[in-house]
Amino acid sequence: MREESELKALRPEIYTEKATSDLELFQNQVLRPLLKYQHNIIIQLTKEEKLFQKQISKVDIIQQKRTITKQFFLNQPHFKYFLVGQICGLMTELELDFYLKNRKELDKRISDMLTERILNSIT
Repeated sequence: MREESELKALRPEIYTEKATSDLELFQNQVLRPLLKYQHNIIIQLTKEEKLFQKQISKVDIIQQKRTITKQFFLNQPHFKYFLVGQICGLMTELELDFYLKNRKELDKRISDMLTERILNSIT
């Protein structure tokens, strides 16, 4: 139990509106704080991804950058899941169990949040 409390203590507090579903609650209480905690690492890893940087540097319009980022995650799933692993690695066993049971939906949510963080850092 000590490890679980230590993991949770690392997370910054994030204030969100009341969740209407278990998935939304998980997103607000687990995913958002973990993404915020890992923000600098995610951005640094993204900046080191040469193929992504090459593609994203060719456009100036934010909507095009969003499309390129989403397409990059689709075409380079190893990179996307590498970033997802950065998040999952800081989950407790119970949180990881919930994630694994809802993996498809949560991966989509994580991808969307990663896309926004990456775009906000490069624009």
